[in-house]
Amino acid sequence: MARQSTHQTKANPEKSPRRDPTASGERDAAVNRIASHNYFLLEKFESVVEHEFGHQYWYGMVATNEFEDAWMDEGINSYTEVKVLGDILGADASMFNFHGLRLGDGPAHRLFFLSVYDLDPMAEKAYDYANSFSYGGITYGKTAEVLETLEGIIGKDTMDRAMRAYFMKYRFTHPTKEDFLKTIEEVSGKDLRSYFNQAVYQSKVLDYEVMKVDSFPVNWYEENKDKKDGKKDGKDDTVYQSYVTLHRKEDFVMPVELEIVFDNGEKVREQWDGQSRWTRFGYEKKAKVVSAEIDPDHKVLIDRNDFNNSHTVEANGKPKRKISNYWLFVTQLVSQAVGWWAV
Repeated sequence: MARQSTHQTKANPEKSPRRDPTASGERDAAVNRIASHNYFLLEKFESVVEHEFGHQYWYGMVATNEFEDAWMDEGINSYTEVKVLGDILGADASMFNFHGLRLGDGPAHRLFFLSVYDLDPMAEKAYDYANSFSYGGITYGKTAEVLETLEGIIGKDTMDRAMRAYFMKYRFTHPTKEDFLKTIEEVSGKDLRSYFNQAVYQSKVLDYEVMKVDSFPVNWYEENKDKKDGKKDGKDDTVYQSYVTLHRKEDFVMPVELEIVFDNGEKVREQWDGQSRWTRFGYEKKAKVVSAEIDPDHKVLIDRNDFNNSHTVEANGKPKRKISNYWLFVTQLVSQAVGWWAV
């Protein structure tokens, strides 16, 4: 019988193969080793550096269970990433900035979320997501936007204090999702359970729209001679009845703000709790409504469709001309590239 050798050879560290943690997305808790990928037209690799650095806090020192609550790891870290890159590179250009074409890290996460917005809740276990796309879009994208919207609800300073309180209280421990949510409520002093139940524990969709805007003279049925005389004096004393109708299209219910602009420059802000399916605001003024916008300060980032959040009585041609100019630039650039290649 052959005798087995018990002699062990000491490995030479200079010749031993070493696994690159960045090749598999592994996080190195001691040192961030970021692969120097050359991302085309992106702000180099700042987002990768910041994201992996952030994991030293969210999952490193605050050790949540990524298997059960992935959003507390990747999602809270994605929110931190959005805030840091926004402060350094600008909120609207932290991901993409090329000859006037810009994209922020926050809007990029929003696009990721919108691709799978109604599939799974944030609180879903990692192994129960519909598919890998839903896991990524909800865990990274939706969580970042839910926390940004939360910041709009309680205020930036309060959100900063709540995040710090959560970190200081649960560093080097294993907090649960309720530990995080209750900390936010305690620091803010607000009952946020309705928002958390819908945004975190359910897959409800938020979509509000300005459904209709109307303005017409109160005495539309009369021959108003005073109106003609008023015009001669350079005045228009016509009183208009105006209505702005809002519609909650989906099942996510939360208060929203509305800004209405009149043709005399006056601006009015209203609050709607969203409890009913629709509501109507009425005004009787010597001015007509020219525009109405839901969430004028753009704090609600989980609304599925921003395009129906505003309505103008008269179309603004500037965006159309801007897009046309960009399209002309792109088509000319592509045509030149094809021409050079063909020659």
